[in-house]
Amino acid sequence: NGSDLLVNGESVLDDSDYRSLLSDIGSSNDAIRSEFAADEDTNLSAKIQSIEQIQSLLISSLNLEIAARQSDVEKIEDEIEMISNAVEQIENSSNAYTMAEAQAMMQDLRVGSRTIGVSNGSARISLSIDQSEDLTESWNATEHTLEVDIPAGSETMFYRFRMD
Repeated sequence: NGSDLLVNGESVLDDSDYRSLLSDIGSSNDAIRSEFAADEDTNLSAKIQSIEQIQSLLISSLNLEIAARQSDVEKIEDEIEMISNAVEQIENSSNAYTMAEAQAMMQDLRVGSRTIGVSNGSARISLSIDQSEDLTESWNATEHTLEVDIPAGSETMFYRFRMD
């Protein structure tokens, strides 16, 4: 703008050199900008490609997980069908007696007859002793109890006792 750049009184840069220098800087900046923009486009494309690869891997992983769970569901459905068939077969071959009905059929018709179930390979019989002064309604518990554990065979399901 009409003045030279002076260093120690000597002209180092005149107006035309200054304009030329600004023009060179502008051109360099434009070149750097376009190179940076190209690098940004390349980096952006690489990032997009990486994201797409990650998404593809996640989708593949989810598809594998879904297939495995579908297989598990099919196995469980097969097991349910097998169990259902087994239950139906047992119901059809057991003459349809419930456990309570089977116990009732085994009881003796005598007064006071009881059946005792087997649990974990043994039957526990426990008799509590009561006392009375008049053999009517005034029965009282005593501190005496008779307990017997009877080992049961593998096919024994119930015992009964009688008083002779």
